[in-house]
Amino acid sequence: MATLNLHQDVDLLTADLVDIFSESGHETEVADAVATALATVPWLEVDRDGDAVVARTNHGRAERVVLAGHLDTVPAADNFPSTRDEDTLFGLGSADMKSGDAVMLRFSEVDDALRAVRELKRDFADHVRAIEMEPLLIHAGLHYGEVVIAPSGDVFGSTVNLAARLLGAAGTDDIVASRAAIERASGAGAAEFIGEKKFKNVEQPVGCFRVSAAMA
Repeated sequence: MATLNLHQDVDLLTADLVDIFSESGHETEVADAVATALATVPWLEVDRDGDAVVARTNHGRAERVVLAGHLDTVPAADNFPSTRDEDTLFGLGSADMKSGDAVMLRFSEVDDALRAVRELKRDFADHVRAIEMEPLLIHAGLHYGEVVIAPSGDVFGSTVNLAARLLGAAGTDDIVASRAAIERASGAGAAEFIGEKKFKNVEQPVGCFRVSAAMA
C-alpha cells in the first residue's frame, strides 16, 4: 500500500498524492493511504465511509469549521505519474485537487517551529563566536494551541503564557515542549518525557518533554 508522510514539504506531498492513481470510481488506494496517515495524528478521530475519509477533532465545541476536498480525478490523459519542470509540478489531479488536499493534510507547524529554534540557537552561537563575545544563553519552550492576534501583530492568550513558562524549564542545550506540541512533531519518539509540571497561572499540570537543540 502507498504511504504518505504528512510532515514533508507540501510539493512533495502533492506529488505523492498525484502518484497514487485515483480516477473516479478507483479511489480506494488513495483513501487507504490518507486514512492510514491521518490515523497516526493523535488528536484526530478518523472515520471511513467507503472511500470517503473524515478526520475530526473532539474538543466539545458547539460549532466546527469544515475543510472538504475530493480524492478522485478525471480520466488520465498521458499525465500519470507526476512530472516536474523546474519548480512546476504536473500530473493527473495536481490542480484539481490533490495540491489542495496536500495543503489540508500537511502537519508541519511544530516541525517548522523546532527547526526555526534550532537554527536560531546555532546561528546566534556562530555569530557570538565570530565577534568574540561571551556566550549568551538562549532558553526555548514550545507549546501548540490557539492564540489571539491583535491588529498591532502582538500575540496573546494562554498558549503564549504556557510557552513562556516552558522556556523557564529548559536548559541551554535543549528545548522543552508540551505534550500538545510534541504529539504533533514527526520526531516525537526521540523526545524525553520529563514529567508533569505545574506552572504559574496554568490550571492543570502539563506533560513536558525535552528535545535536543542540535540540528538533525
